[in-house]
Amino acid sequence: MPPRKRRNVRKRNSKATTEAKVESNKSRITHQALRVPLPLDVLLLILDAVSKLDEPYHAARKTLCSCALTCRTLRRPAQVRMYADVSIWKQYEFEAFGRTLLDNPELALMVKKLYANVGSAWHAVWVLPKDELPLSAKAVAGMTNLQKLSIGGLHFHERTEVCSAVLENFIGSFAASCPKIEFLRIDHMEFREYTNFVHHVTAFSGVKTLELSCVKWRGRG
Repeated sequence: MPPRKRRNVRKRNSKATTEAKVESNKSRITHQALRVPLPLDVLLLILDAVSKLDEPYHAARKTLCSCALTCRTLRRPAQVRMYADVSIWKQYEFEAFGRTLLDNPELALMVKKLYANVGSAWHAVWVLPKDELPLSAKAVAGMTNLQKLSIGGLHFHERTEVCSAVLENFIGSFAASCPKIEFLRIDHMEFREYTNFVHHVTAFSGVKTLELSCVKWRGRG
C-alpha cells in the first residue's frame, strides 16, 4: 500500500509540473506577442486619432503627453501633434507654456495654432503685469510657424478701464515675430484709440482671415 501512494503522488506532481510548464509557455508567448512593434505608419495613425478625439482639450493633450513619455519612437510625433494646436486659459498655463518655449525652442516651432485667453487668466487690466507681456516677447518670437492666432481680451465692465497698452503690445509682439499668421481673431478687446486698432491689425501683413468679436476703442485718434 505505501508504494502505491508514492506512485500516485509522483503522478500528481508530474501532472502539476506539466500544467505549470504549459502556463509558463502561454505567458511567454503572450508577453512576446505584446512586445511585437507596430509599424510606424500605424503608430502615427493612432496619434492622429488621439489628437482628434471628441473629448475635452486637456484630456486629449494628456493622452498625447503619455504617448510622448512611452518611448523614444513616439516622443517627437506625439509632441508635434500636442503642440500643433495650443489653448491656454489660466495664468499658470501662460507661465508654464512660456517657460516651455524658452527651454525647448524646437517645441515653439511646432506651434501652428494658438488660442490665448487673457481674460480667463487675469480678468482685469489692473492685475496684468505692467512691465511684461502675458507671454514674453522672446517666447512669442520662437513661434515662427504660427498660422492661426486667437486672443481673448478682458471682460468689459461699466466702471472698469478695460483698454490696455499691455494687451495691445501683446498683439503687436505676434505681428512682429510670426510672419506666417494667416488667421487672426480678436475677442473682447478695447483699444485706446481707433488708430491703435488699425495699426495693430494691419501689422499682420499675411492675414487672410480676420474675425472680430466685441472689439471697440475709446477715441478716434
